[in-house]
Amino acid sequence: MREQKRLLSLLLLLALPGAPAFSATDVTPAAPASRPGIAGLSIHPEKLEISTVNLAHGPALLARIPGHFARAQWQLLWEEEIPTDSQGNFVLELPLESVETRITLRAVGLLGEVETQEVTVVVPDFEERRDRLEIQTTAASRIRTHLGLAITSLSYSETDLSRRGWFSPTLQLNVRTTLVPRQWELQASGFANLLPFGAERETDQARFFGVNLRAGWEMLESDRLSVSLLGGIYFLTMSVPSAEFGFRNIAGPQLYPQFRYFTGLRRSISGYLKFSPITDGIVPLSLRSRETALGLAHHWHWRSGRSLSVNLDLSSLRLIHPDSRAGREVSLEARTLSLGIGVQW
Repeated sequence: MREQKRLLSLLLLLALPGAPAFSATDVTPAAPASRPGIAGLSIHPEKLEISTVNLAHGPALLARIPGHFARAQWQLLWEEEIPTDSQGNFVLELPLESVETRITLRAVGLLGEVETQEVTVVVPDFEERRDRLEIQTTAASRIRTHLGLAITSLSYSETDLSRRGWFSPTLQLNVRTTLVPRQWELQASGFANLLPFGAERETDQARFFGVNLRAGWEMLESDRLSVSLLGGIYFLTMSVPSAEFGFRNIAGPQLYPQFRYFTGLRRSISGYLKFSPITDGIVPLSLRSRETALGLAHHWHWRSGRSLSVNLDLSSLRLIHPDSRAGREVSLEARTLSLGIGVQW
């Protein structure tokens, strides 16, 4: 990122109206002050920053370019007056339109004198940045639905019951939308094991069903990375062919941080962590009774807003509760590992 920023800084060029733009080798720390144009104007290309901003027509890329202009009874203008502090420092905010964006600054004196200077900002990866912004804007502009199918490896054990394992295809559904302001997000998700197979006994082939409701906000956003923190509630149950083992209808709160990082043009990775204590009514049983999970996904995005993903999910559930008849604690543990694909629209 530091090398890319240095390259962007070197490509911030100053030129007179009608004169050819300088090459990158012409731009040195002394160049802005030594070139004719607007006397007393200096721009600091080494401090160039690029961010996103919401304009009337929607989100756009914005270049922020610090500079200095200190001439008594003169004003610096681009479209309107550029405000400066008491020392003459200012920040020029320039919406980017293409790989090369060019504007003309004007300085107007008290007697109507006018001096001009052209500023050109060249962003070599403008198209990649714009594509990422389009994907992020599309994802946040309406309800998004993710449908996935995974193959899941499941294992289960209880006190006085040996561990048993099996497999199952798993249907996954996630629906999310954003609120005003855009940083707030709502999610509803669910999963179901469909046709379990591979257990030593057919009666051991249980199925899990779960539902999650979450809400949260975006804590960090840049053109490549976004990080959100969500919280909510969950419900989980088992369907067992026999009554020999298993649990029914557990629920509780959950904490759910998630991230997305764009690795290149129309590609991204995302991930999440989940911590969910199990409750008795509204009171957590203990921190030993909880579900933890994590997931990673690789996404391929299209201009239409649709995407394809490969997903890896792991979860571990542990429930410890007293058995009054036996006078002891009874524990159960369930683990899952899922690998699947999904589409989003």
